[in-house]
Parts: sequence; C-alpha cells; structure tokens
Amino acid sequence: MDTQEQNPDSWTTTDSIEVAQMDDLVQKYRLLKETHEEAKKQAAEIYHKLEEAETQVINALTATGKSKYFVDGIGTVFVAQRVSYKTPKTLEDKLKLFAYIEKNHGKDALMNYLSIHSQSLNSFANKELEADPTKVIDGLETPTITTELRFRRD
Repeated sequence: MDTQEQNPDSWTTTDSIEVAQMDDLVQKYRLLKETHEEAKKQAAEIYHKLEEAETQVINALTATGKSKYFVDGIGTVFVAQRVSYKTPKTLEDKLKLFAYIEKNHGKDALMNYLSIHSQSLNSFANKELEADPTKVIDGLETPTITTELRFRRD
C-alpha cells in the first residue's frame, strides 16, 4: 500500500478504499467523538463548580464589605456589575424601540441595530426557496454549503 492510500486526506473520489480502511476511519471518528463529548461533559461540570466558587467569593466579599481582594502570588478578585437589557419580545415593544431609535438617532442608526439571527435567516431563506430554488433574495449572498458528517450510535 503506498503513502497516498494510507493518508485519507489525499484520497480522491476515484481511489478505491478497502472495507478495513473505512472501518478504521469510522472507528477513529467514533472514538474521537466520544472523547469530545466526554470532554464537553467534564467542561460543563467544571464550569458549574466555577460558578459556585464565584458565588462564594462574591458572598464573602459582600459579607466583609470589600469590593476587591488581593492574594499575593495569585491575583486580585473584584466585583464588577454589568447591566444588560432583554430584547423586546412582542411586536408592539419592538416597534416602540425601533421608533425610539429612529426618532432620536436616525434611520442609519436604526438599520445598524436591526439584525436577523443566523438560524432565523437560514430558516426564512430555506422556506422562500422551497417553492422556487432559483429565486434570488435581495440582499443575500450565495449561500455557503458545508458538508458535515453525522453519526448515529448502534
């Protein structure tokens, strides 16, 4: 077997692939997928522990009346507050916000704030193109088509 046959990255659609090679590739893929899933699970568990530790430190700082605390050789922790607003959910509230932005900051500012979530955009475009795949939707570039592998465990 030459090097090209051993390196799946160099295979072309005209190369023949032995069943054993395909079995090995799928086995390797499954093992890596399982390893990745386990790593994600561990990362989630660590993140929850981190959130608990964060709450404990904030509570300790609050209880002692401190806003920051320095530990030599480790670093400084400090409390900071972030303000965030929820996106309006009802059409009425959205229209009120859009009117406010346009009135106080102009149409260009409004257009800069208006956006469509990528999943919503893909869903919209796919529905538009179901009836006529040759239809052109103004303002959209040609879509990127990505090949991805899906795996179902036996």
